[in-house]
Amino acid sequence: MNLTSYLLVLFAFRLSKVGYVVASRELSILFSAFIGSLWLGEDGWPRGWPAPRSVLAGVICVALAQD
Repeated sequence: MNLTSYLLVLFAFRLSKVGYVVASRELSILFSAFIGSLWLGEDGWPRGWPAPRSVLAGVICVALAQD
């Protein structure tokens, strides 16, 4: 799975701008925190909200940026 993920990222670099790809890769942090809180029952999700919000805000800023 790791090799497949790496190859998909390299393919995305060829199709899109680097900033968009890098920003979208950071969304995996949000997904893993959300899955950990729901499926694994980990505590601390509300306390850790500032970090995922800042990542999401960064991705939105990159997506809305003008060339």
